[in-house]
Amino acid sequence: MVKRDVYFMSRCLQLAQKAAGHTSPNPLVGAVIVKNGKLLAGGYHHKAGLPHAEIEALKKISFRAEGATLYCNLEPCFHHGRTPPCVHPIIKSGIKRVVIAHRDPNPLVAGRSVRLLKKSGIQVTEGVLEKEARHLNRFFLTWVTKKRPYVILKAGVSLDGKIAGGKKWITSPPSRRRVHQLRSQVDAILVGAHTIRTDNPRLNVRGIKGAKQPLRIILGSRRQIPVNARIFAGIQPCPPENLDSRLRGNDRLMFFRGALPTLMRKLARRNVTSILVEGGAKVFASFIKNSLCDELILFIAPKILGPSALDVFPPSLLKKFPFKISSITPSGPDLEVRFGTKKKGAIAKACQNANKDAKTNRLIREWQGFDEKADGEWK
Repeated sequence: MVKRDVYFMSRCLQLAQKAAGHTSPNPLVGAVIVKNGKLLAGGYHHKAGLPHAEIEALKKISFRAEGATLYCNLEPCFHHGRTPPCVHPIIKSGIKRVVIAHRDPNPLVAGRSVRLLKKSGIQVTEGVLEKEARHLNRFFLTWVTKKRPYVILKAGVSLDGKIAGGKKWITSPPSRRRVHQLRSQVDAILVGAHTIRTDNPRLNVRGIKGAKQPLRIILGSRRQIPVNARIFAGIQPCPPENLDSRLRGNDRLMFFRGALPTLMRKLARRNVTSILVEGGAKVFASFIKNSLCDELILFIAPKILGPSALDVFPPSLLKKFPFKISSITPSGPDLEVRFGTKKKGAIAKACQNANKDAKTNRLIREWQGFDEKADGEWK
């Protein structure tokens, strides 16, 4: 893996991250164009329906990129969607080399762009920062390969593994702000009816400028919820058949009664690529038992609630806990602990494997200071 490739691909990932929470159901994609080691242009996909990252970058140099290298964290698109395919303007621009993190598993693409680029005489390099790129687009990749949304379980817990359950907040203001950041990046928030009755949450995004409001899903019947619940404030609930209008306005709300796999399939068909599950304990257990959880985030507060409080997970589930710690981050006085699943899912099987070793992170650190003066020109 060439050091320069690693650096410029890391810049693509940084650009792509800027649109987190705004591109669904499209992936997060960033692109940079480089010639003789000099950065010519960069861009990222801002929102579904707007130009893709490669086009954003090419526009800045009037689609003239003779002899340059294009870096992109995902294989360029091959199909007509809301926008035309990107692969043809790339070929016409004079690009001589394309570097991607991995191929697009979407059946409409799935290596077709790579084959066309090679057929047109363009050198293609694959697998640069593939692990990092897959993590960035885990929502999109799960939606495409597993035909369901990516599911994150989130809870605020005490040191003894208890949840508040209708009591005062147990986590700190920094942790609560972090939760709103998480909400702003997903398509939907899900809770059980019991959580609505005991906690009376609003389940919206607050304090983040420009954030879209996610679809709010309640497992249960509307009759189980008090009419004065805050989740009803100023809105009209929508039936499942109107779910596809979820992004046309803020604060969409739906109720669902039935099997979780059925719900996941319905949501996937309506372009919901990610769900943040916020409770309660029985809902968490149901998702885990149905193998419908991809990530777990616990905000652990330095408090003890005691044996009378509710366990976040039943003891029987802890015996075969399907998660392993992936990161621990301070969040004010709390800790944000992220867990990934122990088993490799369909994402890894659906796409090509690449060499991933300890060199990747070391190379990124070595190139942290490379060409920093250029940042302001295209960031």
